[in-house]
Amino acid sequence: MKNDTILLLTPFEDCSQHRLTKHIPYKLVISVPIETCFYQPLQKIFSNVVLYDYWRRSVEIGINGVNNEIIELVKKEHPKYVLWISIGEYYEIKESTFEMIRKEKSIVIGWLFDVAIRFEYYSQWLIPYIDYFIVDDREVLVKFKELNAWATQAICTGPGIDVDWTTQNEMFDISFIGSFRANREQYINEIKKSNFSIHLFGESGGKFVSNEGMLKIYEASRINLNFSMNYTNTKLAIKARIFEVCLSGGFLLTEYFPGIEDYFEIDREIVCFTNSQEMLEKIEYYLNHDDERRKIAKAGWERANREYSAFRILSRVFQEIENDMQNGKGRTPQKLTMPRKIRKRVSDFYFTWGKAYLEENYCGFWKDTLQLSLSYDLFNLKARYYYISGLLPLPLRIRLLHMYHLFEKYSRITTYGRWAESIPALRGIKRHIKEHFYM
Repeated sequence: MKNDTILLLTPFEDCSQHRLTKHIPYKLVISVPIETCFYQPLQKIFSNVVLYDYWRRSVEIGINGVNNEIIELVKKEHPKYVLWISIGEYYEIKESTFEMIRKEKSIVIGWLFDVAIRFEYYSQWLIPYIDYFIVDDREVLVKFKELNAWATQAICTGPGIDVDWTTQNEMFDISFIGSFRANREQYINEIKKSNFSIHLFGESGGKFVSNEGMLKIYEASRINLNFSMNYTNTKLAIKARIFEVCLSGGFLLTEYFPGIEDYFEIDREIVCFTNSQEMLEKIEYYLNHDDERRKIAKAGWERANREYSAFRILSRVFQEIENDMQNGKGRTPQKLTMPRKIRKRVSDFYFTWGKAYLEENYCGFWKDTLQLSLSYDLFNLKARYYYISGLLPLPLRIRLLHMYHLFEKYSRITTYGRWAESIPALRGIKRHIKEHFYM
């Protein structure tokens, strides 16, 4: 692989301050440190890594422009692999683009995050367009294989970090970096009620933390907490945080999930709990047994750096793919026909972008993107309304879009059952129509 080129299709720059962001639900904020998790490790594996930031280019040249640019880039660079990083349920890269990439003899790899949550309505419908899948859930791995798709499990981690174990600068007793999703707040409230000193960072603490700052917090904390419930509060699952803490030399106290013992030896490299009472008991114990705690942290750090750094994981994944290709097993994935309810989701995704382009008067971009939305669902009335509005002269277009916003506001009010507020809103819409169309 040292003589090969790989094209990395990924969000990279923070686009959250771009004017389009107010129209895009996921705010174009990248939550994964792509440079240290993917770009730098890949540079050690491949002779040439071409990074393409499809979020940044989407706000600069539009969805169609992005897809055309990717195809031209593949024709120019002739990458052996095209690695697509999919953080959520996003469709900036079109199915037809993946097909064109494969026609150019490049191998398409999809690295999908939170796949267990999105498999039914997102991930499985990508099977006809992706050669290899990298997923973070073992149960979903089985589902991919049942559909005759090639998939392997891997976790996005980070770089190995050198730690000076002769000096310990422990600033915090207990730390947690993350949000209050699922059952986390209840656990943290139990800690507070027990009068332990806990420091919260990230969304839970209202303090933004850079990736570099996060790693320093892990190293400087006596106990680093991890909670394993997924954000839909439906399943205990593996989290990248367990590897990040251990790679940083931090002591990890994590909520147990089935299979964690396959990665680390419990009570020798990490420590687990299954309920709040057990968590509190182990917090008290390890805050009072420094030598034992540091011994476990060091063992976890050694294991993580030996097996779970981003470089180690990516090397293993690509070796598995190379072995599969050399064995020439060949697979014919099950043919899947996207049902209408899924096509409507895709249509709504492109409508959101088309709406953003039109609202911000991005010449040309809105038209292609709304046409793309309608190609998935001809009956997407929102997309059709915006498409017709975009064809009209600017003053009339502005009026029609303002009407849409009023109806949208009215719809939200009635959806939440605030009927008393809905009547004035409806009167406002009627008044607006009279003022502008029946003068």
